[in-house]
Amino acid sequence: DSPDRSMWLKEYLRGASLEMYTETLSNYFVHDLKNFSDAARFCLVELNILLFAIEVCEENGQRRLAINPDRTSQYYRIAKRTRGFFLAGSSEEASRKIFSLSS
Repeated sequence: DSPDRSMWLKEYLRGASLEMYTETLSNYFVHDLKNFSDAARFCLVELNILLFAIEVCEENGQRRLAINPDRTSQYYRIAKRTRGFFLAGSSEEASRKIFSLSS
């Protein structure tokens, strides 16, 4: 086995072990991080979980899923009661890490 193949296999197996979870984002995400890019970066670097989408509630009450919204999206900024969609090793891992940020 070459080192490149071993690294690829290790990354593949790690990714294959992850599952999707959803959690309501804590106030930390609303007040301190404020936008999707900062929140996704923080989750990956500091919490070792991947935030890949958010569910937002529009003014008319409809919910919409925004997958990796960019700066041009009206959903780029994180509001109260926003739900995050994560890839993590377990639901406990995702919940514990997100709720530990409650302010």
